[in-house]
Amino acid sequence: MEQTTEYKWLREYKGIHGWELLHRHGAHSIGIGHKRIGGRKTDRPALIFYVERKSPELPDDVEPVPSSITYTPQDASEPVVLNTDVVECEPAQFE
Repeated sequence: MEQTTEYKWLREYKGIHGWELLHRHGAHSIGIGHKRIGGRKTDRPALIFYVERKSPELPDDVEPVPSSITYTPQDASEPVVLNTDVVECEPAQFE
């Protein structure tokens, strides 16, 4: 993925809020990649939440992943909008 300014903001946000986001949204991991819409990759970078199952009914302590996150980067004076995506997959199993 090209190292754009938006990519830099996503990395910064993930570095600051990553652990909190995992627990708040019930994800087993978070990454940065291209947003997918209808199964097709777009050219828009996004914060990707990996979950075991997408479900309309979440436990009481889990919030749905928002379609975007508003964030003010450390080197900016104005907030920016960061895209998000949710991908269903099993967690990695390490030996």
